[in-house]
Amino acid sequence: MKLPEAALYFDVTDIVEYAMVNTTVTGIQRSVLRILESVVRQSPRQLVYGLVKHPFTGMFKIVNLEFMRDPYSLRDFAMRFELPTGKALWLTRKLRKHRNTPFRRFFQGSWLHIQWAASRKLRTRIRALGEETKPSCLMDLQLVPGSTVVSLGAGWGTDYRGVMKLARNHGCKTAAFIHDIIAITAPHYTGMNAKKCLRFREWLDYISEHCDILLCNSTFTKAEVEKYLAPGRMVPDIKVLRFPHEFKALAETAGNEIREAVTDLAKGKYILCTGTIEIRKNVLKLLQTWAEIQASRGGNTPHLVLAGSRGWKVDDVYSFLRRTANVGGTVKIIDKPSDAELGFLYRHCEFTVFPSLFEGWGLPVGESLWFGKPVICATSASMPEVGGSFATYFNHDGPGSLLAALETMLDTPVCLPGEIRRHLTTWDGTANSIYSAISWNPSSHAPEMTNKW
Repeated sequence: MKLPEAALYFDVTDIVEYAMVNTTVTGIQRSVLRILESVVRQSPRQLVYGLVKHPFTGMFKIVNLEFMRDPYSLRDFAMRFELPTGKALWLTRKLRKHRNTPFRRFFQGSWLHIQWAASRKLRTRIRALGEETKPSCLMDLQLVPGSTVVSLGAGWGTDYRGVMKLARNHGCKTAAFIHDIIAITAPHYTGMNAKKCLRFREWLDYISEHCDILLCNSTFTKAEVEKYLAPGRMVPDIKVLRFPHEFKALAETAGNEIREAVTDLAKGKYILCTGTIEIRKNVLKLLQTWAEIQASRGGNTPHLVLAGSRGWKVDDVYSFLRRTANVGGTVKIIDKPSDAELGFLYRHCEFTVFPSLFEGWGLPVGESLWFGKPVICATSASMPEVGGSFATYFNHDGPGSLLAALETMLDTPVCLPGEIRRHLTTWDGTANSIYSAISWNPSSHAPEMTNKW
């Protein structure tokens, strides 16, 4: 098949590797998938493709992303990229944490095979989840000169040098997306060890030297990048995208059942905090503040719901919950919520609180507003760019600032505009801002079509 001129290629290697071992998306992966969906669905066919360095063969392949026009699941990626499913995928996920310790991996693998042989129930469950097949989306490598190769995700964990070299050898422009540089400015707030932080720094240095365009999700992130690159460096053009507020669920969750633990929350009042429970999200400070509220309000205290997976450096969070019996029974944790469950939680909460210390953007702030729910967040980093005049702010450096914001919101809830979505950005808007940033106009390269976008 002959490809058109000036196609757009998105490096999806990190998403494919993520999809091998996860069933739900958060953070960067959520953002990348939503952008890709919007780009694919808005663009004429045969203009947008993926690019992947296959995890098993190590070869670069072009990816037909047309399947993203229709409902799909994250698990589809393992099948469409000719990756393991069923038992093989189950083993891959279980052994992932032992990939750098061969002996542990061997013994753990042996134990898993014994479990597989001994449990018919396990075999039935796993086979039901993953033995189906999907048409392969892989194509022979054929980059069209004059096109643009874009890295949207966690490029520092992939062969970014190989991608850049491939693009240059085929006469393509390159663009890389920077979600944040916390691994450099505040590495103690990440789950990355010194080696990973160094790899991130090397990635940022490399793309700043070799990319034609750097893309950022906020003016805050752009300023942080410029500050880091400032000392005597020639830097590429750095552009800020219109990043979204819209909450958009994966199609796979549309018909999924929502756990009873989630639906039961709607029987009473609750305040919602979403996101991975990690040190950067400042969850311990929120819980300590909530304990003060519970002490003063007693039985009139609503529930505080933490919706997210357990992350890194949060032993003190769970110790605090144990010592206080979940703050007198007022704190509920919803682990690994699906998109359907997140949507439910947003719709039925009183308001949300997002006490994070640092964010490149801060999806939960925008998503709360998208559902018409007031949100409390910090005045630091990028949060004011997301919340604008609609959010309620507190100051991390102000003693009692978070407590005052929560008390005020509990007593006098903020009333947001009825048509607030008219003031917010969608994922389609983000896709269009990518077109603008890289000066790529799909309409000018498209063949005659009846369904114009």
